[in-house]
Amino acid sequence: MHLDETNMTTYRAVEPWSVHYPDPIRGAAGDRLTLGRRDDEFPGWVWATAGDGREGWVPESWLRMDGGNGTLLHDYTAAELALEPGDVVSGAVVVSGWLWATAADGRVGWAPLHCLVHG
Repeated sequence: MHLDETNMTTYRAVEPWSVHYPDPIRGAAGDRLTLGRRDDEFPGWVWATAGDGREGWVPESWLRMDGGNGTLLHDYTAAELALEPGDVVSGAVVVSGWLWATAADGRVGWAPLHCLVHG
């Protein structure tokens, strides 16, 4: 995913986070996905299946919904960013409780905001 880095905010991890999906769903803008259940823990996310069979959570706001299907409006990956307390990350895109983050060591992925504090 290419993101504008001009409005990056720095965060520090205060709770650990483990990667739950090591082979995450991904796709390009325009790709069609089959949609499933909505996320009860993190509203605004929907379970989706890509044409290659990968599954994962996708932000509803990044989809044009059409019944049980959706079309990606942006390039997307559901890659998660593993965190340990004290890790420093930065990011500018926040979606339904998650930050698209870049770690100090260059790793990128989604990190849950409840594990992070500003600065």
